[in-house]
Amino acid sequence: MSTRAVYGNYKYRPPFPALRTAPDASEGVDLENLDAGVWGAPAIHACSVCDRAFAATDLHQVWISLHVSGADIMPLLVNACSAE
Repeated sequence: MSTRAVYGNYKYRPPFPALRTAPDASEGVDLENLDAGVWGAPAIHACSVCDRAFAATDLHQVWISLHVSGADIMPLLVNACSAE
């Protein structure tokens, strides 16, 4: 994976794509049939942190960065069951 091709390097680092931030942004969403361009995956089955199943109203999405090698940083989308 080339993160530089997508997210630049130390001289040019555009932001990660915006996520829905309102508390009710995922209310009424079918987690089995998602638009991957909007939600980052075609389906979300469990929390990325604790692996617990959750309802759409519990969905909290956030970007985290993982340093992989040298100056490379891999963006990871977390689908969590709570803000904590």
